[in-house]
Amino acid sequence: MLYLVCGFRAVVFLWAFVATVFPAVLWSMTIGSSTKSSGKATSLPETPELVRDDLFRCHVMEVSHDAVHHSLLDEVNFCNSTHRTKIPSLALCSVKKINASSRLDRESFMKCIAAVVKFVNICIREHRSLVLIVQSKRATNKSLSEQEEDRFRKICRFYGSSNISELLERIVPVPVSLAIAQAALESGFGSNPVMHRNNAFFGMMKNKTHLCSFSTVYESVIAYSKSLNVNIYYKKFRQERARMAKAGKKIDGVALVTYLGSYSENKRYSQLVRRLISDNNLASMDEMI
Repeated sequence: MLYLVCGFRAVVFLWAFVATVFPAVLWSMTIGSSTKSSGKATSLPETPELVRDDLFRCHVMEVSHDAVHHSLLDEVNFCNSTHRTKIPSLALCSVKKINASSRLDRESFMKCIAAVVKFVNICIREHRSLVLIVQSKRATNKSLSEQEEDRFRKICRFYGSSNISELLERIVPVPVSLAIAQAALESGFGSNPVMHRNNAFFGMMKNKTHLCSFSTVYESVIAYSKSLNVNIYYKKFRQERARMAKAGKKIDGVALVTYLGSYSENKRYSQLVRRLISDNNLASMDEMI
């Protein structure tokens, strides 16, 4: 009799479980599939592009384009009002719309690159600040907030490491003088039609035959900064930059170009970059960490 009672209870429990849980599971599956088909970001897997956008592009989307452009220009030391109306159309937007007749002059090109690099550096400093918070909390056995955990995970994914020491070596601002000089050298101050059309001012290649293409100047600077901060070929570059930062010095583009031998097959590449920095007095634009 006891076995019958227990068996009956088990059947009742199983039926209640199926009746309660199965519809819920089915409902969640239906909701999940409908959400996925609607294309909402929450239903999509976290791709490298989404991580990048969360760490960088969000800074642009929170305010109007005009406000961002002007805040960028205010960061540029050698900016003047003469070219102020030219640069906003380029700083964060595609240059594909610019006609050949209105191509930028050299000074305006350098201002545009400088403005965007400085803005990307602001984002990089924010990433570094969070890594330092994580380092401090780990040292004192304090817990991270959910927001800190989520953002730290994305930073680790973007910079390709979860090691604090390695992250602090990688997450350092890009030398502004170096970025301007390299963009100017690679693209002929933006005059190369293919690079101009593809916003590929740093000459970055997908492979040996195909140039990378970017939707905006902003995207190209993010890719350039990530290459310097992550690519194995530039490890010595990062180590020397980290020494500068630790010593409280400016991130010196002239000194660091020595460690970019892998960037170009041109044996005079470093010399040419240094000359561009010197001739255009770009060293004054380099920043502290």
